[in-house]
Amino acid sequence: MMSLKNLTLRHALIATHDALATAAALYASFFLRFDGDLLWNRLPLLVHILPYFIAFSVVVSYLFKLTTTKWRFISLPDALNIVRVATVLTLALVVLDYLIVAPAVGGTFFLGRITIILYWFLEILFLAAPRFAYRYFRYTRVRRHAKIEGASPVLLIGRAADAEVLQTSIHFDKEVAGFDSREGTGMVPKALGVLCTAQELLRGTPTPDALAQALNDVATAAAATQGR
Repeated sequence: MMSLKNLTLRHALIATHDALATAAALYASFFLRFDGDLLWNRLPLLVHILPYFIAFSVVVSYLFKLTTTKWRFISLPDALNIVRVATVLTLALVVLDYLIVAPAVGGTFFLGRITIILYWFLEILFLAAPRFAYRYFRYTRVRRHAKIEGASPVLLIGRAADAEVLQTSIHFDKEVAGFDSREGTGMVPKALGVLCTAQELLRGTPTPDALAQALNDVATAAAATQGR
């Protein structure tokens, strides 16, 4: 987990986004569930509770690394962390509604089961949608620049499990021309994808200088990655 002293303005913006997403999900679940007097009678208490709940959500998001994860590299483990954050916050609402608010107001539930379920789905949507939209935007922009600017092709040869680490360190100015693993199975790096396998590339007409340059690019990127 990243230390608090290493957090930057980018992390603060991510935390702000997640806090706003949490508030929006909670308000939206109320407006979808209640109307008329049932809604307006609950709003004052909701406004009173919301700042504390948002502060709690910021801590939970930081503990599950949503605050420190780069959006352009979001993947399945990050999506699972979003589900975990939404689940923890939903359980907090259950405790708030059933164990704190309801006994204090004579057994009347403030949120109710349907509102809590709606919140869980909306929280996941509001946290995940902007992240995946941003990743897709960066993906299309990188591919467009690679085609327009003639990015240098790179041949990746090695273990499939190590491809992504190397690929993410070079994908801004290099085009992944092929990938092949020692086990003979191909892999699709997350940000760009594979244009052809190593065998297909070698059956083409690359010059020896081009292959040497590609391998040199791989070695340079690997050295830069290890030096981080």
